[in-house]
Amino acid sequence: MTRRATALSAAWILAVLPTATAADIWSEREIFAKGYPRAFFFRASEGLARSKRFPFDAWEKGLLPLNGIMGKVLNEEIPGTSDTNVAFFTRFKANHPEKLVLLHYNGNARDPRDAPGPYGSGRPGQRLRGASPEFFAGHWIYHNGCGITSDLPAEDGESVVHVEDPSLFKANMGRYGDRNEDIGICALGPDGRPDWRIAEQLELISIDQAARTLRVKRGAFGTKPLSFRAGRAYIAAHVTEGPWGRRSNLLWFYNYATVCPRDAKGRTCADVLLDDLAQRFLPGGAALTPPGRADPTAEPGALQNFDGLEFDVMSFDRSPKSGRIGLRAMDCDADGRADGGIIDGVNVYGIGVYEFCRRLRERLGSEKLILADGAGARHQRGFGVLNGIESEGWPHLSDWEIVDWSGGLNRHNFWRENAHPPAFSYVNHKFIQKGKPVRVPPSISRLVLAACHFTDSAVTYSLQPPKDEGELIGIYDELRLGTEGKTNWLGMPVGEPRRLGFESPDLLGGEGAKVAQAFAKRWTSENAAVSMRDEPRALRLVAKQSAEGPLRFALRGVDVPDGDVLLRLRIRADGMAAYPEGIARLVWVACHSAGELIKPRIPLTGMAIRGGPERPIDPATGAVARYQERGTIGGESHRSYVVHPPYKGATGYAFWETELTLPPADCQLEFHTGLSDTARATSDGVTFKILLGDRDAEHEVFNRHHQERAWRAHSVDISRWKAKTVRLRFVSDVGPKDNPTADQSYWGDVMVVRADRNTRPRVSLPYTPIRIMTWAGSRWFDASFYFRDRGPDTVDLEFEVEGIEPVDIADMSLHADADAICREYEHGAVLANPSMHQYTFDMAELFPGQRFRRLKGSPKQDPNTNDGSPVGTSITLGPRDAIFLVKE
Repeated sequence: MTRRATALSAAWILAVLPTATAADIWSEREIFAKGYPRAFFFRASEGLARSKRFPFDAWEKGLLPLNGIMGKVLNEEIPGTSDTNVAFFTRFKANHPEKLVLLHYNGNARDPRDAPGPYGSGRPGQRLRGASPEFFAGHWIYHNGCGITSDLPAEDGESVVHVEDPSLFKANMGRYGDRNEDIGICALGPDGRPDWRIAEQLELISIDQAARTLRVKRGAFGTKPLSFRAGRAYIAAHVTEGPWGRRSNLLWFYNYATVCPRDAKGRTCADVLLDDLAQRFLPGGAALTPPGRADPTAEPGALQNFDGLEFDVMSFDRSPKSGRIGLRAMDCDADGRADGGIIDGVNVYGIGVYEFCRRLRERLGSEKLILADGAGARHQRGFGVLNGIESEGWPHLSDWEIVDWSGGLNRHNFWRENAHPPAFSYVNHKFIQKGKPVRVPPSISRLVLAACHFTDSAVTYSLQPPKDEGELIGIYDELRLGTEGKTNWLGMPVGEPRRLGFESPDLLGGEGAKVAQAFAKRWTSENAAVSMRDEPRALRLVAKQSAEGPLRFALRGVDVPDGDVLLRLRIRADGMAAYPEGIARLVWVACHSAGELIKPRIPLTGMAIRGGPERPIDPATGAVARYQERGTIGGESHRSYVVHPPYKGATGYAFWETELTLPPADCQLEFHTGLSDTARATSDGVTFKILLGDRDAEHEVFNRHHQERAWRAHSVDISRWKAKTVRLRFVSDVGPKDNPTADQSYWGDVMVVRADRNTRPRVSLPYTPIRIMTWAGSRWFDASFYFRDRGPDTVDLEFEVEGIEPVDIADMSLHADADAICREYEHGAVLANPSMHQYTFDMAELFPGQRFRRLKGSPKQDPNTNDGSPVGTSITLGPRDAIFLVKE
């Protein structure tokens, strides 16, 4: 090892490990101490143990090649898991203290049969000794419900409940469409709000919409049948997920919200869950012992030798993705009205999740790893509290084309810099499409593994490679030095990843680093003032008076040459009012063609019933206007706004509109119209109209009745209004017969195109993202944004930052190059080409005086790539590929 490598390796260990006792613990785990690749077996370890097909010795031997295991040993999601798994996992840890052993735990919801309190195993006698944590009816989240319209007596067996609105309940739901909802019923308090201290749980049997009745099984989940009076009782369906297996059950959502109802002892759901987990992980905790059966996971400190846990599917934001509360949504404050976890504009559910994680950290200390899902913008934000995240699928679960390359890097890099030490995130390599696993070529798997190494993330996988003889679970060649079978073979990093695209010419000419007055003036914003600050030199965005968030600002009219576009910047942001200091803010960056009108943030929308006034979209009428990244009709896709005219009770039209200043040159509107080809019924067509309004009048510039279930391209000359500020309204009308059947219409890739430009705008590119996310907190963070095949074009760089508090941007540069990355390790190197074109790495320049060879891989994986051959002075990687090389 060179002196430089030794120094950097020591520095790396110090950077990721906490101090004193906790540091000693983690330095003993080989996943932290032995180097890269850092890998462990995922839930296959759990499934193999639960199957009882292998004796412990065979199971143990098959899991030793990597640095540890993760799996379920509790019954919160899959009944019977603890029967075998707790003994297997505990014994494995005792035999191999250097291995990492982590609990996989559903952090979002729980099988009520497993919950302490009256619900567990359906037996009312189950109780906790010691601290005695118990969930009560108000600790779960329900959808908004309704009143009952006739008295309900206390009776065993089945009952018919007369309700105000049976449409608030669902049968034949769940993952497999074969379950009915679980329901809670409670008394109304003197204030008219639901009082979940007087409650009963019900199992839904059937719904009669016409009679407005529900047939239910009484006294479910260990509760007792109670009597409820008409007009003085409230009934609501549980918010659930799953079941995650044919033999599993619906899982009830925890109510983490800060406004969660409290039980008779003043405890929230978070209080009870904290006690429940602490008694398992800490020595001397309370023990749960169901009558007639010993639960090994509930004994005091049963999991005390585990290294920690990962909260699966835990999210910060559970509000409707559309941003609008529909007819049914979560009711977190239990007032009988849907709120989606957002009250008075504040995410009280997300704050509650953060506070739960913070308090669990206080209880467990730094001697346990605590992680949670973090692959998306809606996942938890326990920065400074959690050790890191799981990305279930990288960049995310459905992105096997690796479109969101930069978003994935930003998420993991931000956690690396802002986690509670030791920073530890991992990628679970897998992809899912329509509920089924997706097999990907070896090049994609290598690219994902390379990204893990560039962000100091560990690797596990549900997408398994073929097994070699004697293997219990297949292992990727890159994780074990191919046929040599050596884990952690790369050793420690010699330096940080080298981003080769950043070394190409800056299209901004250094203006983004200098931040002079002229550069600041190029920025525009609808709700923020743009200024400059010193130390460091940066742009500062401050909300205008009375502005509402998010902050939106843009650098427009940037000419980019042929090829990819790579944006780099440093960003920091003040914390949001009403939120804990550690919660970072969500940032989106988009690269649009100038004049592109279809964007994720849909502009003004509205509708009108025939003969009536225009008004906002009313979901009760069936009218819709929403963004769809890929509107596909007949195999052809366009970035779209989906617009359906009103059809429930009356017909008319719906629209979207935007205001813009047209170019000073001749220009035209180019766009596509389409009619959905997925509806079972047949539409008689939709009338598409475009109205252009200026200061003088409104002009109809397009009118076409579209009947084909296909896309049609159109062009409209609007040069008459060049250089003017106009309003464009795009109308979808049910047509002259007022027949709204199957009238789901599409406006696709709507553009204002200048006639004096030689290049055509670049839209609907399948392998480049519409926008890319990062987090921004109080510390400066170096973020990147990679848009494939964006040029040649004139583009607008558009920013959206959550909240209205000030934001600073520094050291901004723009490059027309691939985001190729390489990183050197003590015993090898990792190279990645995320572009859609070949990329050649100059090995002599990147690693002067060093020689490399390829791995010698398994014949069952990719022997053509990993053939053990020497690497010369350069190496060329194909599109979206990576390679792991061995130092000679």
